[in-house]
Amino acid sequence: MFYGYAMLGETPELFKETEEWAKAELEKIERTEKAREQVIESIQHLIDDKREKLICSRE
Repeated sequence: MFYGYAMLGETPELFKETEEWAKAELEKIERTEKAREQVIESIQHLIDDKREKLICSRE
Protein backbone atom coordinates (compact mmCIF):
# COMPACT_ATOMS: atom_id res chain seq x y z
CA MET A 1 0.00 0.00 0.00
CA PHE A 2 1.31 3.44 -0.86
CA TYR A 3 1.23 6.40 1.46
CA GLY A 4 2.44 9.54 -0.25
CA TYR A 5 5.45 8.44 -2.23
CA ALA A 6 6.81 5.79 0.13
CA MET A 7 5.35 2.34 0.62
CA LEU A 8 4.14 1.45 4.08
CA GLY A 9 6.89 -0.35 5.94
CA GLU A 10 9.61 1.42 3.97
CA THR A 11 12.01 3.35 6.15
CA PRO A 12 12.53 7.06 5.49
CA GLU A 13 16.25 6.39 5.05
CA LEU A 14 15.62 3.79 2.36
CA PHE A 15 13.16 6.10 0.63
CA LYS A 16 15.72 8.93 0.73
CA GLU A 17 18.41 6.66 -0.76
CA THR A 18 16.04 5.56 -3.49
CA GLU A 19 15.12 9.15 -4.26
CA GLU A 20 18.78 10.16 -4.49
CA TRP A 21 19.57 7.17 -6.72
CA ALA A 22 16.65 7.98 -9.03
CA LYS A 23 17.73 11.62 -9.33
CA ALA A 24 21.31 10.56 -10.15
CA GLU A 25 20.06 8.12 -12.79
CA LEU A 26 17.85 10.79 -14.37
CA GLU A 27 20.81 13.16 -14.52
CA LYS A 28 22.88 10.45 -16.25
CA ILE A 29 20.10 9.89 -18.78
CA GLU A 30 19.82 13.63 -19.44
CA ARG A 31 23.59 13.94 -19.96
CA THR A 32 23.57 10.96 -22.30
CA GLU A 33 20.69 12.37 -24.31
CA LYS A 34 22.37 15.77 -24.51
CA ALA A 35 25.63 14.17 -25.71
CA ARG A 36 23.72 12.06 -28.25
CA GLU A 37 22.02 15.16 -29.64
CA GLN A 38 25.37 16.95 -29.92
CA VAL A 39 26.93 14.04 -31.81
CA ILE A 40 23.99 13.76 -34.20
CA GLU A 41 24.07 17.51 -34.76
CA SER A 42 27.79 17.45 -35.50
CA ILE A 43 27.49 14.64 -38.09
CA GLN A 44 24.16 15.69 -39.58
CA HIS A 45 25.81 17.16 -42.67
CA LEU A 46 27.54 13.82 -43.33
CA ILE A 47 24.25 11.98 -43.01
CA ASP A 48 22.56 14.42 -45.38
CA ASP A 49 25.35 14.05 -47.95
CA LYS A 50 25.15 10.28 -47.79
CA ARG A 51 21.37 10.39 -48.18
CA GLU A 52 21.67 12.62 -51.26
CA LYS A 53 24.26 10.30 -52.83
CA LEU A 54 22.03 7.28 -52.23
CA ILE A 55 19.00 9.02 -53.74
CA CYS A 56 21.01 10.11 -56.77
CA SER A 57 22.48 6.64 -57.31
CA ARG A 58 19.02 5.03 -57.30
CA GLU A 59 17.67 7.38 -59.96
